[in-house]
Amino acid sequence: CLWLVLIGRSGVNKSEPLKQLLNPLLLADAAEYKTYKAALKEWAKNGANEAEKPTFKQCIIGDSTPESRYQLMERNDLLLYSDEIRTLLDNCNRYAKSGEVSQLLSIWDGRQFSINRKGDDPLLIESPFMSIVGTCQPSIITDILSSNQYTQSGFIQRMLFVFPNTTEISKYKEMQPDTALLGYWNELLMRLREVQPTTLLLDSAAKKTYISYFDELQELKKNADDYTASVLSKLQIYVERWAVLTHMLNENPSNCISHAEMEGAIKAMMYFQTTAERVKGLLNQTEYSKAELIKMLGKEAPSLNQSKLAAALGVSQPYINKILHQ
Repeated sequence: CLWLVLIGRSGVNKSEPLKQLLNPLLLADAAEYKTYKAALKEWAKNGANEAEKPTFKQCIIGDSTPESRYQLMERNDLLLYSDEIRTLLDNCNRYAKSGEVSQLLSIWDGRQFSINRKGDDPLLIESPFMSIVGTCQPSIITDILSSNQYTQSGFIQRMLFVFPNTTEISKYKEMQPDTALLGYWNELLMRLREVQPTTLLLDSAAKKTYISYFDELQELKKNADDYTASVLSKLQIYVERWAVLTHMLNENPSNCISHAEMEGAIKAMMYFQTTAERVKGLLNQTEYSKAELIKMLGKEAPSLNQSKLAAALGVSQPYINKILHQ
């Protein structure tokens, strides 16, 4: 279960690569929907026995209510795809009183939860699974995720951020995607859809490497603030999930995750640790009023020149003096 968000300014081409990656699953859903509609038509002809009503085995969902997601999640795993992750977060705010954030945290943990609504049958999700992928602009991260609902609950710390350290926007290029690569990607995803549940182990070298990484993060937690400590805790879990992902993408026939696969997962986590700190920097950006700035500067530098400060801030010297002596 991965919650992945691509961050970048408008125009840096976040959406199209993501659509290309998800296209095989979107096409599979479209084919499944046609099968479902045909089965539904046949079901209606044969008496419409409610117990035998066909279901749409949907993989990818977009803008949706919590209730509709839970109904789908009861019968199959999901990927929530939100081109603008703000849509999901705005909906979380809309349904804040229903405890949706808490239920999303349970889903990430794979923890059983139940839904009880007046007038509806109770719903028990025993093994919830829903990955999330989407894009977001830095300003929106600052705007929305600064809410205590997301930071104090550990919601944002569960996200893996792809956050390029550049503001460069590419110029037009007369290029096409490698269709052979897209064909391979399509075949790979379709094969992975057929993989049956299995148990993977760490080989001895992979386990030793994982333990070393786990202990390294434990040491970092000692002097970390609450936000960073929470991120590090999630990375200790994510590194195992990423190792499984790497193992499956390698189409490794063994039931053991190798040392190289674990090392690759750790390198990925080091990147996500860096981007989590960049997001933390966005969240900590605070706009201060001129009066607040004056008070802060007065406290840090009691002997500052009031006339120069007034000129820099575009206010009068008496105003500076008044604020400092309030």
